Amino acid sequence: MKLRTAGVIAGCGVLLGIAGWWSVSRGLIAIGPSGLARLEHLEPAERDAAFVRAFDTVLREEGLDAEWSATMSNRVKAHLDAHPSMDTSLKVIECKSTLCRIGVSHKTGEAQRSFTLGVSEMIPRRSNAFISPEGGTASVVYFARENHNLPVDRASP
Repeated sequence: MKLRTAGVIAGCGVLLGIAGWWSVSRGLIAIGPSGLARLEHLEPAERDAAFVRAFDTVLREEGLDAEWSATMSNRVKAHLDAHPSMDTSLKVIECKSTLCRIGVSHKTGEAQRSFTLGVSEMIPRRSNAFISPEGGTASVVYFARENHNLPVDRASP
């Protein structure tokens, strides 16, 4: 397995996968899941919105695995508590059976960048994530359960 690395992230959604980061808004989707190709023509903000809609739909429809949900919620909270210098606070977390959504706020733009670069430490190994910056002071992160993929194939324009 390759080490996860990060690229430049500025105002665009980012996919984090086993092999590394893919900036969805930078047209690097060819190396990502095949379902992304049909969204290639969209503007970055439209593409991000399509992913968010798809992930939120899955969260609404998905059943609850209470044990996994509690484990992931505790893991995220512990990670943020262990890194107070990150200047990021948890606003909401929702985990079901294969997908989690976390909303966080950041004190500064630098805190947002630091958080984005540290997401790989928080999510399960053999997982992937989508990070959507919301302005300079908030982010929403969706991450999949270990050995599951984000439901990018459900995203539509």
